[in-house]
Amino acid sequence: FIITREFELKPGEVFNRNKVQRDLQRVFGLNIFEDIKLSFKPGQDPRKVIVSVDVTERNTGSVAAGAGISSASGLFGTLSYQEQNFGGNNQKLGAEVQLGIREFLFDLSFTDPWIANDPYRTSYTVNAFRRRTISLIFDGGDTEVELPNGDRPRVNRIGSGISFVRPLARNPFVRSEWTASLGLQYQ
Repeated sequence: FIITREFELKPGEVFNRNKVQRDLQRVFGLNIFEDIKLSFKPGQDPRKVIVSVDVTERNTGSVAAGAGISSASGLFGTLSYQEQNFGGNNQKLGAEVQLGIREFLFDLSFTDPWIANDPYRTSYTVNAFRRRTISLIFDGGDTEVELPNGDRPRVNRIGSGISFVRPLARNPFVRSEWTASLGLQYQ
């Protein structure tokens, strides 16, 4: 269904090469396929043809790790995971963790780029996070503050959010000039 929902050409319609070309460009634009091939097979009725789309999926997952040192965080390590085709459904899953001497941060997100059965390509993203930063109010200048443990005051944010995005074109197969978004974040 990930491929067929990108096709404007529907079963039973007259084959239109330009329309199919645009359909294939949309499928390739998902960035989850390495190769896409179109083939034709004769149907039972000689006036009809069976159109087959053969795709080769690409590797869509990645893992990254790193380490560093900064005046704000001290020594820290980072590990992240990204999957662009989670469950084979063109959904995106991302996770990042940063662990340091003075902090623990994480960000977890999930995106569905086209909610099932929605005719207008509405997408949603949910995320959960924990971020810790040095308060800019107390960083440098006359108001420099150091805590008894030698650290500086920090702002700790824990929360989650959800956002919805919908293109404002009536036809879901054309690029919309305008989009609407609605989101809520609690922290």
